[in-house]
Amino acid sequence: VVQNPDSVGTSMKTLSMYLRAAKTEAEDAGEAPAPPPEPAVRADPAPAEEKVAEAPVRGPLDSVTLGRAVIHLWTNLEWEFHRHHGLSGTYVQTVLYMVYGTWLAERGERLLEEHPQMWKYGPVFPRAYSHLKAEFTGGHDSALNERAYRSVTADPVLKEFLDRTVRTTAGRKISDLARTHVSKGSAWGRCLRENPGRWSTAIDDDAVRDEFRRRMRHDCPDEAS
Repeated sequence: VVQNPDSVGTSMKTLSMYLRAAKTEAEDAGEAPAPPPEPAVRADPAPAEEKVAEAPVRGPLDSVTLGRAVIHLWTNLEWEFHRHHGLSGTYVQTVLYMVYGTWLAERGERLLEEHPQMWKYGPVFPRAYSHLKAEFTGGHDSALNERAYRSVTADPVLKEFLDRTVRTTAGRKISDLARTHVSKGSAWGRCLRENPGRWSTAIDDDAVRDEFRRRMRHDCPDEAS
């Protein structure tokens, strides 16, 4: 992970630009699919025992660790924030994809070891999906989630980036944010056109980067005004 606190402001500005541009694109299209339900369950093998490093994270992260950090951050936000969002697999996957895509577009490097895959209802990080299902069915592990958050956020740049990304979703319906990621012009839509019906295909990083950069550029005039 890049250690450059001076770049945090730029990253969060472009994230804010992306969110507003994505909302505009969804409204203009007028033909977006219905809000995606939880990703379809595949016959994945039982996840192996999970371990979270106590030391600061360096290099590409495990999607499970970052997912647990998102859950910990969400559960410790103020009640007013919780009024707008229920904690769900869709929420965690959406935030993971937003963080992954924005980091890739802004910094030109991957934040996670795992590529998002094209699942039926949107981009999914399979390891995070498989390991974190229990978090939404009564198996919440607050201690493990807190260790993951502390490990990830030992990097001050990533801490600021993750905290602001989660807070940026306040007041927005996750179904609306998730819907933009399955539009015709999205990386998911491109992957579907190139691989019709071949669910679980990895979504190309170049397509993800282009999706996020395009929406950032689309919103540039508003930032200047």
